[in-house]
Amino acid sequence: MKSPLFRSLPIALLCASVVVAQTWTLQVGGVERTALVYAPKDLATNRPLFISMHGMSGDGAMQKMMAKVEAIADTAKFLLVYPNGLEKKWDVSGNTDIDFLLKIIDSAASRYGIDRGRVYTSGFSMGGMMSYHMACKQPGKVAAIGPVAGYALGGQYNCAKTRPVPIIHIHGDLDTVVGFAGLRPFLLKKGTEYGCPAVSDTTKPYPVSKPTSKVTKEHWGPCDKNGLKSEITFMTVADMAHNYTTGPHINMSEEIWNFVKQYSIGESGVSTHGRTVARIATARVFGEKLQVESGASIQRIRVRDSRGRILSVWDADGAPASSVSLPLGEATRGILLVEVATGTAKVALTLTAP
Repeated sequence: MKSPLFRSLPIALLCASVVVAQTWTLQVGGVERTALVYAPKDLATNRPLFISMHGMSGDGAMQKMMAKVEAIADTAKFLLVYPNGLEKKWDVSGNTDIDFLLKIIDSAASRYGIDRGRVYTSGFSMGGMMSYHMACKQPGKVAAIGPVAGYALGGQYNCAKTRPVPIIHIHGDLDTVVGFAGLRPFLLKKGTEYGCPAVSDTTKPYPVSKPTSKVTKEHWGPCDKNGLKSEITFMTVADMAHNYTTGPHINMSEEIWNFVKQYSIGESGVSTHGRTVARIATARVFGEKLQVESGASIQRIRVRDSRGRILSVWDADGAPASSVSLPLGEATRGILLVEVATGTAKVALTLTAP
């Protein structure tokens, strides 16, 4: 006969290993939609939102099991959402799921006070296609995307030109479900649209610390389209078919987070003589420098750390610019608050210096 302690031990271990997610039910266009939501303990306001979407015939629970993003969310402190597609698929050409994702963003802002400038979408297979669709139609709402084994097979057309959304894409070279063969032309076309260098920087194997890794990393950047900076990273996993993995060569979820977390966008609606004018600024850390871009003329930039201490200040002094590079000290790490003032607007951006 088993003792009570023996019987209860597996249950205790199981409870310790289960990551509890809540379920949101949202009304979108008269239809009830659901999503699994994971919020780390003591999540503060003004933190990022990471949306991870399942493949066709899957659901949020399956994506949660594959991507295993919760441990990353616990460390980096961001809100994590696994939405459920209608009939286990995504509308990758219309507005049905664009509206759903926008509703998730609004709900996350209402319930958790997330930083709207740090919303990231990722997904597997058709979920990756949905990430591209969101970036195409709502580039002012998503700061960066991380698709896995999914892209727009027929290409993308009539995308909004507000800003080129940075991309990290991971794909197995034996994938015949979402064919690997058409992916490179798709990304090269994106690179041309983004103003990327024609030739990539290639790392093989990646990471270099793993000589047996089957991953090749290609990077195009920095890209510059009409003064707007971006980049594209493409990771190929040799001998892998249609899959999303967290090992042994790379943890795809970690690679995606480490890429997208570099990006933050700011948007401000400014009333000017009865008109609403949208102003967007972007900021990114390159090594020991902070690069700030804007579609308007920048008059002043002030950079603070998480404690409110001023790290750097830039004033136009009568010579406003649309692109400004500010030096950061070697020891600058963690969360930065970047305040950007143009002639008609003020925008506060939050980003992380890795």
